[in-house]
Amino acid sequence: ELARRGIEVERPARPVTIHTLTLLNFDPSTREATIDCACSKGTYIRSLCDDLARALGTSAVMTALRRTEAAGFTLGDCLTLDRARALAEEGTLAARLIPTETLFSGYAAVIVTEKQARRFANGGALELTRLHQPVAGTVRVYAPDRRFLGLGVPADGSLTVGRLFP
Repeated sequence: ELARRGIEVERPARPVTIHTLTLLNFDPSTREATIDCACSKGTYIRSLCDDLARALGTSAVMTALRRTEAAGFTLGDCLTLDRARALAEEGTLAARLIPTETLFSGYAAVIVTEKQARRFANGGALELTRLHQPVAGTVRVYAPDRRFLGLGVPADGSLTVGRLFP
């Protein structure tokens, strides 16, 4: 919003990773380019465009941005709001929904006892020594019936609630 009003905001430099950068199209008459970039989180594409232009001895303005993948999900996994409404009216929307815990598939899973599940779901910490598996870092926590409870974070000998998903 600030850039659109011509207000420049200093952004602190930070390390990012550009996995791929592909020139998809270039029109020499308009000097417009379309690029495809796969990058790490925290990458400002507007800054990338500026850096590329400077390296080429020119200037650039980003006129459009379309995120095609985030957190492992692609545009193919998405539904427009209109399509979601149509599926809801047909009664088939639930079949297209992706379980919340899919977002956290990079974390190890821990299955707790029913008593531990109740405690965790109520915000209580669980003693790490009483879990049936080792915990290193953030984990997905499941009840014995495989119901996703939320994210647990080890701290001071306990598995504390990072985030609940009731």
